[in-house]
Amino acid sequence: MVTSLFHKIKTASDALAQLGVSDGSVSAMQNIAGEILRERNLLWLGEHPNCTILESGKTPEVLIEYFVGVTPLDAAEMNWDLAERLIDHNLAQDGVSINFLGVKAS
Repeated sequence: MVTSLFHKIKTASDALAQLGVSDGSVSAMQNIAGEILRERNLLWLGEHPNCTILESGKTPEVLIEYFVGVTPLDAAEMNWDLAERLIDHNLAQDGVSINFLGVKAS
């Protein structure tokens, strides 16, 4: 399990380097996601956000997903809020996506 985690971290680090996205940028993006969670008195579900690296195109894509105990509609509203804040703070990055996924039934 630990080897798998280290492999995933290394793969994500390599993908971010290829995209030209700094650790600081990803940290700032996640801080904004955290602000939204705190404002709604929510915690993500599970030990950590899910991180997926997609390597089907010319450049990789990094997907960070926070599973939260809200409906999909509420999660969609949180995603719009996140997108607007990332744009307002000049943090939107090509190839990096942070999302909230609602797991509560509508």
